[in-house]
Amino acid sequence: MASRSSRAPLKTPSRRRRLSPNALEEVKQAHRDYVAGTLVPKKFLKPLGYLMVWAATFEHAIDQAIYTFFSFDHPDKGSIISARFSTLGTKLDVLKVIAELSVKNPAAKSAFNKIMSDADKFIGERNKLTHGDWKGASGDDSALKITYKAQGKLTVSHKWYYVEEVMAIAESGLGLSDRLWAFFRDHPDWNVSPP
Repeated sequence: MASRSSRAPLKTPSRRRRLSPNALEEVKQAHRDYVAGTLVPKKFLKPLGYLMVWAATFEHAIDQAIYTFFSFDHPDKGSIISARFSTLGTKLDVLKVIAELSVKNPAAKSAFNKIMSDADKFIGERNKLTHGDWKGASGDDSALKITYKAQGKLTVSHKWYYVEEVMAIAESGLGLSDRLWAFFRDHPDWNVSPP
């Protein structure tokens, strides 16, 4: 056996910071303001919950609009059409096509197109928040970083969302539901061609 001097020198001790004896408690303390198992601050939970509920409400409004355009007398009959489309964006696209064929009144068409334009923006933001990769929060937990891919593109984008911004997006979904339901009340002549 070779003497110690002929073998490789001993490694120097690691310069990495050693964990403190209460490291687990420190990690728990640092993550107490986050939703369990995520990097999402708890203060985002309520606005994200509203976003999900009000997006579902908007989806119901889209279904009802499709039923109305087809003059179905019962929602179960209309479900034959809307049940085939499982995403909010796809249902909105179907609604736009049906409306393009059905809405004859120019004033009604203009009002409907404005609702659809705003709906496209809402669904885009909703999709980023729902399907994006939540990367974590800012140092003070006031913002949440979302990474998302543009549909059909190979690029990845990042966006910071603030609690108030997420709540405003959620509220816009509820507002769109109200506007879509009001469309048929405000434009009873939507399917009448101008003289």
